Amino acid sequence: MLQAALVCLLVALCCCFAGPVAAQEHSESAADRADRLFRSGRDAMKRGDAVAACPMFAESQKLDPAPGTLLNLSECEERIGKLMDAWRHIQQAIKQLPADDDRLPIAREQETSLGRRVPRLTVRLRSGAPPASSILLDSSERLTAGTPIVVDPGSHVIAVYAPGFRTSLTTVRLAESERIQIEVAPDPAITTAPTPPPPPPPSAPGRRTIGWIAGGVGVIGLGTAVVTGLILNGKQDTVDSHCDPNRVCDQEGYDASRSGKRLMPVYWGGWIAGGVGLAVGTWLLTTSPGSNAPRARLTAGTVPGGAGLSVTGGFW
Repeated sequence: MLQAALVCLLVALCCCFAGPVAAQEHSESAADRADRLFRSGRDAMKRGDAVAACPMFAESQKLDPAPGTLLNLSECEERIGKLMDAWRHIQQAIKQLPADDDRLPIAREQETSLGRRVPRLTVRLRSGAPPASSILLDSSERLTAGTPIVVDPGSHVIAVYAPGFRTSLTTVRLAESERIQIEVAPDPAITTAPTPPPPPPPSAPGRRTIGWIAGGVGVIGLGTAVVTGLILNGKQDTVDSHCDPNRVCDQEGYDASRSGKRLMPVYWGGWIAGGVGLAVGTWLLTTSPGSNAPRARLTAGTVPGGAGLSVTGGFW
């Protein structure tokens, strides 16, 4: 119980002390906070820490605008190399200072000095540039072609773009007091590459190969028919010499007759295979895409002792 009571007492004491502190923080007015920031900025300037002081002066000016704060902000910005901002802020301070203010002559002298030190840049459009070209400085400030502007010393990037053109980027470096005029234009127009003509339709897979194979089969068939025909002629001679007109044959004539009958299917099969093979092969080879061969003409007919096949033109 004693420990619980002590804990409650400590919590109550903390609340009592924290309450006034929180109330004090919330009761600080904008003017008080501006004054506190101004004094902190002055202390940072005395320590030589202008980088820390400038944001304090800027925030103080936002909370409670005053020409004295602008004078200190201008001095701070000059130390860190922001001559353009320093020059603009001291011009604003001069406009706000009373005519009898002792700081006015010093401010005017400082404004003149900064005005001589601030670089000036004039950007013009090159002859032939599209009239609709837009000029952008450091990716943020839009420029009017031919109008001088003040910039901080250092490097700056100028972007020029127009509809249908490529954006051009130009880097320019200015020193204190330097005056530069440059001409810019967007890069050449974006052109669409011409559409290449469609490739010729590919030939059917193996079309020409199949044609050559079919033609080869045709040649083999014709060769078989010719050879078989010669054999049949020999068999016929044997039959004629060993058989009488009534077809009564001795053993040799009988064997030749039977052998000839067995060769007849081979003979006619050779002619058929040869004719079909040559016809199909010639047609495939002469009609396949990209073929420059002359058209072949296939002629079939009868010849003494059998059938005949002739091919003119083509590949044979």
